Amino acid sequence: MNILQAHRVWLTRLVIAGACGLAWASTQPESPWPAGAAPVESAASFDIERVLADEIERVTLLDLRMRPAPAPSDYRIADALLEIACTLDPTDAERVRRRLEAAYQCADLDAVAARTRELIRLDPADTVSTLRLISIQMGRLQTVQERLTAYDRFLGPDGDRLDPSIRSRLALDAALLARESGDEPGFIRRLSQAVALDATHKEAAALAATYVASRRPDDRLSAIELTSNLLLADPIDPNLHLALAAELAKVGAFEQARRFHRNAGALLASNPARAGDEGLQVERLILRWQIEGPAAAHQAMLELLEAMRYNQTVLLDQMRRAGVPTTDTLPPEEIRLGLATERLRMLAADAMGDRTAVAESIADYSRSVDRMLDILGDRTRRPAWMTDADVIGQIITIVVERLIIHAWTGVGIEDMIEQLREMQLLEQLNEPTVRAWLSLYQEAPLIAEERFRQLLGAHPLARLGMGLAREKAQDPAGAVEHYRRVAADYPLSVAAAWARSRSKSMRQVDISISEQTDHAVALARQVPGWVDRIVLDPSTFMGLELTADRTTYGPTDEVLLTFTLRNNAPIPLGLGADRPINSRMLVSPELDTGFTQSAAFRLTPEVFDLHRRFRLAPREQVTFTVRADPGFSGWYAEVAAIAAMRIRYRVFQGFEVRDGILAPGPMCLSAQSEQLLRTPLPGAEMAPDALADRLRTVDGRDLQHALAVLRMRLVRPLPTDTPSDFADAVSAAAERFRNASSSERALMLAILPHARLAPVAAEFDRTVERVLPDETDQTVLALAILTRAAIPNSTLLTLQPVQNDPILASLAQRHADRLARDDSLCYARARSLQDLMTAPEQSGTSNAPRR
Repeated sequence: MNILQAHRVWLTRLVIAGACGLAWASTQPESPWPAGAAPVESAASFDIERVLADEIERVTLLDLRMRPAPAPSDYRIADALLEIACTLDPTDAERVRRRLEAAYQCADLDAVAARTRELIRLDPADTVSTLRLISIQMGRLQTVQERLTAYDRFLGPDGDRLDPSIRSRLALDAALLARESGDEPGFIRRLSQAVALDATHKEAAALAATYVASRRPDDRLSAIELTSNLLLADPIDPNLHLALAAELAKVGAFEQARRFHRNAGALLASNPARAGDEGLQVERLILRWQIEGPAAAHQAMLELLEAMRYNQTVLLDQMRRAGVPTTDTLPPEEIRLGLATERLRMLAADAMGDRTAVAESIADYSRSVDRMLDILGDRTRRPAWMTDADVIGQIITIVVERLIIHAWTGVGIEDMIEQLREMQLLEQLNEPTVRAWLSLYQEAPLIAEERFRQLLGAHPLARLGMGLAREKAQDPAGAVEHYRRVAADYPLSVAAAWARSRSKSMRQVDISISEQTDHAVALARQVPGWVDRIVLDPSTFMGLELTADRTTYGPTDEVLLTFTLRNNAPIPLGLGADRPINSRMLVSPELDTGFTQSAAFRLTPEVFDLHRRFRLAPREQVTFTVRADPGFSGWYAEVAAIAAMRIRYRVFQGFEVRDGILAPGPMCLSAQSEQLLRTPLPGAEMAPDALADRLRTVDGRDLQHALAVLRMRLVRPLPTDTPSDFADAVSAAAERFRNASSSERALMLAILPHARLAPVAAEFDRTVERVLPDETDQTVLALAILTRAAIPNSTLLTLQPVQNDPILASLAQRHADRLARDDSLCYARARSLQDLMTAPEQSGTSNAPRR
């Protein structure tokens, strides 16, 4: 999700219902504040420039997040306002990061470089930004040789002051550049340096493994060693555990292969999208076959089938007792294994030599296939997206797979051929794969072998078919050699397990075990045991804490949240959105106004990407501090501040939404802050005439509070309020605006609602239009454009002071263009709380530039 758009509406209806249905009390409820705990806000502590910077950022984010699909011009508008905020408060690195994102979204490389340079000045420890700036500078060099020379300076003694994680990534860039220019020795040297500099640099480790594999494809031990190194770069990547399991299985190290396959299963179990993957289940059963024999795997599948049918029996019993119709629910005897698992069961029975078990499995398999064919043939039962061509293709695939199983085992093949002939499908299936399998029974074995040979590389079972042809030619030794290749090329396949069992029964030869097996086991055992533990619980390798800077806040105070990320592992771990320590954080505030239990609800969350470092050293921890509510949630907390309220913040690392509920992502953590207390706005329930008097007389923080009270009463009036009650207060604000300083004018524009949100505020808006022709302050004019110009011909857009300032003129033109272009929302057009909360769906990933 974009940093500038790190916002999504959660439970919008509930929030609005809470806002509209919350009964205002005529008196304040009993204070929840401990004695002496309420903060004291003094005028001396009021920094109007910093307050203005925060208010400008808030209204800018509200505006941007209301856009249905922000265009580069929207980001340029946002950047213009954020630049003013950064000028008012030049110490805020997070605000610079928002400007950086805006520049990135506008594809403005010069602006990206400038913002990155400023960010490094404010946060020198941000190694990600440092690398980005160096990479931008590299991109400006004209020739390959100039770039390589510059890279080598960073990689030599002159670059020693740089963090090794930065130099590692520069070395990889240099290696790729050398390879593109045909310098293979330079490629190898720089790639080796990239791997050596940072063990968490996954891309470098992966490229090294790929390079070695391409040069030495038959060196199984090197492949295992390199995959092990790659695994340590990211020990929670299930695909790396699966890759290592496959490499170990190629040389017969099945116990160790099962170890890493089990780890992958544990990791994928935390990912709902892949938790029920039948392919993983089949591979687990294949490894059991390889270790304990086909009978053990076959028995495991029978037990699985029995458990599935028992569960179905229990389900039906529960449905009957609850009075739920069971007509459309399958009876237990109709519950079967998945097709892939059933094929495995069939071939395990064949490897056992149990023809009865084979026949039983084929019968179940055939019934499953028939049921699937019936579904495909029924438009009302098959998936709606399937076209007739899709259906035909799926039917052909199923029929061919069934034919192959019969041809492979030899059980029922003649009947299968006859059925295809009767269905007039035999001619339609006249393609090379089908012809090859049929040739095992219709032609000489050597012809069949040649047909399969022509399918090598195109059909994964071609080598197996060649072995079967050799068996029919009474050449068991030749068959075993083919089976040996099957076991090596497809180590976690049912074909490999069957081929190994077949070779043992025919020739008493174990085609998977060799002199490399023990070496492979030794290499696998070098992967430390803690790798097996961390896949079960993310808290074993990292920690996450969320703390606020204090426990009590005034009604308009900003809440500062500090994330603490800790590497609990004994090795360095990568930090990033796709790294072991996930840097993407969603912070969800929960607000309780204290009136009733139903007053507690979640506000719109904020997303933060804390990718400021590439890695954390063993036992190292880092902290990141951000403003908790820069957008709508902070705005709403002030609008609801008629009473003391309790707020708690929850953070979801690598967040997901599961069944409408926020949850941490796979192998991620969540944490929550302490309960925080926020005092009500002073005078929140004062009489309108008293509020008008305050607006005329108070200064500093008292003025900020008075403006916030007026906003509250206009946007969310008390049950006893009527719009006309506040006409005098609005007039007082307008009078104050006419005579106010530029800073006060800017504060009023940022806080007070415009007439579309609160029609009674129209007098204030008219005053703004009358006063601003004589205004020269850039902040005031920019805020007036963003918050009050709701039509393309607004006089605010053509004021002479605006046209005289290139920045303001550009801002006004872009704002006018979007107002003329469409009727979509922006802050100046908001008419309700719903409008302010409306935002496009976001994926949750940051588009912030990494380099």
